[in-house]
Amino acid sequence: MLYVVKTCADHRSFIEQCGKAMLNYKKNIYCIVFLERLQELIKASQERHLQFCADTDHTECRFNKFYKVVLFYLRNELDYQERDLPFVYFKRNERRELDQNIEDMVNLIPALKTNDRANFMKLKLELNEMKSYYFLDKKNWRQLFLGKVMVLENSRILTPDQSHTLLKTIEERFALPG
Repeated sequence: MLYVVKTCADHRSFIEQCGKAMLNYKKNIYCIVFLERLQELIKASQERHLQFCADTDHTECRFNKFYKVVLFYLRNELDYQERDLPFVYFKRNERRELDQNIEDMVNLIPALKTNDRANFMKLKLELNEMKSYYFLDKKNWRQLFLGKVMVLENSRILTPDQSHTLLKTIEERFALPG
């Protein structure tokens, strides 16, 4: 990706390269994951550039113009791809809501009285890792989440009572429509 940014003379060639890269993905969800990752990298690159940009108001800088146009394109392309996304996959607003639910569950962990700091960190890591699996369909994502809690219980990171509390929370917050 960074190779594309460095080799593209202007935003048109970058957008053309993105379009070609998206043709490699057979499902909309994979294309969305690609675009979101690209958007993150472009934003980070823009932030790094702005720290050292000589143009004080950043309006005349050709690099900043490049970043603005490319980010606009990526937002529009994400909207377009998401519009055709099948119901079985998470949309961006659903993912933001899930992120908040996972954060709430992470905040619930101290209430579960996990005394061992190492186990607490493992549990927190496992819960936050679920955010990286949104490319799965809703059913598989939920099953993976339930399975992770069971593995945490089997490895004695969670007690059966703690596991039951988390499983109940997952059932309430991540129930499948049906």
